[in-house]
Amino acid sequence: MKRLLLGIVLLTAAHSALASGQSKIAPLNGGLSYSPIQFNTLSPTSNELKMSNGSDFSLFGEKRFGFFHLYLTAAVDYLRTTGTANYSYFSQSGIIYTANQVGFTYDGIGASLGVKVKIIEDSLFRPYVEGGGEAFYTQFSYDSSLRTAAVTSLGSDFKTIDSFLDFAPYAEAGVEADLTNQWGLKLGARYTHHSSRMVETMAKRTITYDTMAYVIGLFFKF
Repeated sequence: MKRLLLGIVLLTAAHSALASGQSKIAPLNGGLSYSPIQFNTLSPTSNELKMSNGSDFSLFGEKRFGFFHLYLTAAVDYLRTTGTANYSYFSQSGIIYTANQVGFTYDGIGASLGVKVKIIEDSLFRPYVEGGGEAFYTQFSYDSSLRTAAVTSLGSDFKTIDSFLDFAPYAEAGVEADLTNQWGLKLGARYTHHSSRMVETMAKRTITYDTMAYVIGLFFKF
């Protein structure tokens, strides 16, 4: 699926570079979207880190370039899911706290910037492809399963909350449809490949994972 989305982005961008003509679409659109998300952990292994299906809430906007069906897109996102992780933290006092299958809540606040190509602009239904990058400030909040007897007997300076940066290129394909002269609906699928900075509570390792989001959005033409 991810290869298909990336291929569609590249092929359509190449096709649109040869296209010409002016659009009657409003130069600035914005809206809100909700996306159920599937997570696929790549590193560390799924035995060490598991993430359940989650949700993404997005506030997005786009600005037409004025040529080749191209638009600049930007969004602010809130991403949330839950999961379990093998916890390993080297504290400032020199104690190594470890625990397996600790439950956590994942909260990510991020921003994205990309380029969208609308294959057909002057139409009720407008298929599109989009690609770009995202940056997230991510927080793992560990639940009470961290407080095992083996952990609490060692000390109390272990972390129950860990924060780190997370970067991700993405590719998206979908379709827009007008509901009225100013309101419209957007449906799409977005593949994202995430790679984090060092996570202290996971033995100072980085984590990588893929997501597939199914976008349901409502937009407004300014």
